[in-house]
Amino acid sequence: MKKKQKNFLIVSLIVGILSITIVGFTLTQVIPLAFILHDDGGGSLPPPPPPPVQVFPPPAPILASIIPNPDTDGDISLQWSIVSSISSVGYQLYFRPRGGSWVLIKTTVLIAYTHRGLTSGTFEYAVKAYSEYGISILSNIKSVIVDISIISPLEPPPPPIIIIPEIPALFLTVIIPSVSSDGIIQLSWTKESSALSYEVWRSDDGAPYVRIADLIITGTYTDTIITNGNYNYKIIGVNPTKRSPDSNIITVTVTIPTIQSPPPPPLPPPTEQSTPITDYTILYILLGGLGGLIATIIYLKYRKRSKLKSK
Repeated sequence: MKKKQKNFLIVSLIVGILSITIVGFTLTQVIPLAFILHDDGGGSLPPPPPPPVQVFPPPAPILASIIPNPDTDGDISLQWSIVSSISSVGYQLYFRPRGGSWVLIKTTVLIAYTHRGLTSGTFEYAVKAYSEYGISILSNIKSVIVDISIISPLEPPPPPIIIIPEIPALFLTVIIPSVSSDGIIQLSWTKESSALSYEVWRSDDGAPYVRIADLIITGTYTDTIITNGNYNYKIIGVNPTKRSPDSNIITVTVTIPTIQSPPPPPLPPPTEQSTPITDYTILYILLGGLGGLIATIIYLKYRKRSKLKSK
């Protein structure tokens, strides 16, 4: 037994010596050769090459829950998580009706999208991330129920559709009397529920029609004419979007008599009376008497002088 152990130790020693000899010979031959092949003048070895980079496609994003669900307007708002990668990342959004095939509906670099115009039904969505190194697997799947018939409590119901009816032609009542002597014309016509107001049109002696009144809500109107002639009338009904055809036409003649001023009253006949002496007659008498008095005085003075000269 001791002899076998001794032989094993001798064999192990011989193998170890041979191994050391082979490794040492290899190092003495390879290392100088490496210095010769890669010597850059400084006598140092180049750095070892970097380990190869393992490149993989980006991971799949996480699609968020769809809110609201059920949806009532057919516009689905979608969001998903950001995917980090060593290169730029984009996203592919997929859609399918439940039980159908996936359809690519959007390619984007954003993380949100609104899918519009869906009708009632159940639909599913998923998203993939992609980069220059490949495309990720499909993300988690989110479904949504679209029911257009449901009215959202947050939104008021749509206003009712108001259909404004057509306005039929109105009927203008015959004007009595057809010949007016005072120019006051009373018009009346039939009212229509589809008309909110009325317009009155007039033609003077065959001239083009002119609107003389509008926004009338009753079925009557009074026109005042001051010039004689023939006048034609028609009525039109109006609402916010429509107008009625012209009504029937009624003609009236205005003949206002000319009022002449009365002649002045006659003068009363002159009455007989004595002609009084006017102030001029008295003046003439006084002047004549004064002239005679002056002549008498001059005569007496002249006579007195004559007597004095004769003495």
